[in-house]
Amino acid sequence: MARRRSSSLPRDPRLALIAAVIALAGAYFARQNRQSEPPANGARRTTAAGRRAAPARNNGDAQNETPGTLPAAPAARLASGQAAIGSFNVKWFGTEGPNPRVENDVRDIAQVIKNTDAALLGLEEIGDTAMMDRLLRYLPGYKYLLGTSGRGQKCAMLWDTGRASVGRAAEWPDVNAGLTKSDGSLRAPLVAQARVGAFDFLFVVIHSKAMFDAKSMRTRREQHRRLRARLDEWVRNNGDKDVIVVGDFNDFPGSPALAELTSERGAGGAGFVNAGARLPDEAITHLSPNGRIDYVLLSSPAVSQEEWTGQAFTYPKPKGAERKRYEEGVSDHLPTWATFNVARDNDP
Repeated sequence: MARRRSSSLPRDPRLALIAAVIALAGAYFARQNRQSEPPANGARRTTAAGRRAAPARNNGDAQNETPGTLPAAPAARLASGQAAIGSFNVKWFGTEGPNPRVENDVRDIAQVIKNTDAALLGLEEIGDTAMMDRLLRYLPGYKYLLGTSGRGQKCAMLWDTGRASVGRAAEWPDVNAGLTKSDGSLRAPLVAQARVGAFDFLFVVIHSKAMFDAKSMRTRREQHRRLRARLDEWVRNNGDKDVIVVGDFNDFPGSPALAELTSERGAGGAGFVNAGARLPDEAITHLSPNGRIDYVLLSSPAVSQEEWTGQAFTYPKPKGAERKRYEEGVSDHLPTWATFNVARDNDP
């Protein structure tokens, strides 16, 4: 005998209709409540692509700031006659692009820069002068130079004019020539003569090809090989052998791409020391995933055995509410820097 099929519907059609109306009304009001509920404590909304949409909040309104504070940089690291020089990738820092900034973000970025106490920084992923001008409102006494290549992710130099000066900058586009179909999509090294205290040197800011597919890794290694050749040539042709290279190298310690810059060279070439090699293994410069891909490289023996103090630093890794505020409003990178004795220049 065939079994009867059970049913949860009321046997009376009128009761079924009433139940359906009640269910529809409940769903409607629940949906309205969800749509009208504001984000908790100024939380930023994200688009379907996972990029942060522009938050609807009043600039400078403290109650709308992301909860949490910013981690402070290591204290008591600079002795008299010393200065810090380093790098900071600020993550799509421009008026256009996937990471729109509100005024609280710009203020936080300025605070992080001040916390490093660096006299000179190479910056990466800078979009335009308008955003840099906004940043300088919170950094009185600072100046900057901005590169032209890389489209929305340009390299820049930022310095405290009371402690440092930077000459006219140039770019080395031949480092990227023919490596991509579209010229200008890769960031050319930004190069200038700089002085911090009495210490003068060639300052180079780079942002190498990202990603870890086979083609990207080959491209990055070729970029570094060409850059090393340019630096070797510069050292051979100049009486001042002092060179500092900083930036986002987009590769890990011990990688073949990094070795193109740090491996030994023959007579007349430049040797380069990675200041980050002095950092503990757990030190990172990139969040999510954690890793170290930003460096300060020093010509050797010129800088590494003369002005460098032998110390290197990374910004403390933010945790908890600090991390939420840092990643949403500042960057997915942490600044890194080395310290130098700048009271005099040891060139012959």
